[in-house]
Amino acid sequence: MTRFAGVSLVATAVTQALLFLFVDGFGWPGGRANLVAVVSVCGPSYLVNRRWVWKRRTAHSFSREVLPYWAMVAAAAALSTVFASIAYRIEPTGWAVSLADMSAFLVLWGIRFLVLDAYLFKIAHRAAPERSEPMELV
Repeated sequence: MTRFAGVSLVATAVTQALLFLFVDGFGWPGGRANLVAVVSVCGPSYLVNRRWVWKRRTAHSFSREVLPYWAMVAAAAALSTVFASIAYRIEPTGWAVSLADMSAFLVLWGIRFLVLDAYLFKIAHRAAPERSEPMELV
């Protein structure tokens, strides 16, 4: 849980920095800024979570890991983009969009950890046991 929280904190910090850059620096509307920021961070976040948090080093399973993970990211990105769009209409600033994004992801963060830990990476681990050392061919 601590490692997952650490990865989430770094991903959140990068996402928030991108939101401020896009909204306050480039003048993008909240929804577009949020979607681009979230999509930019989710790939590296997946890879770090997979390797560092869940210790997965085997080949990626598209059906058991990649697809479910991206489905959850898409749902979270959709919710946070709706929140960001609404916040931007009320107050068109990076702060408003940032708070809206964090509110949406806070709601989903705990649920995402439970699904990833209890279901996604455990099932993938049982389906494809990890080797601690590479196999040698004689």
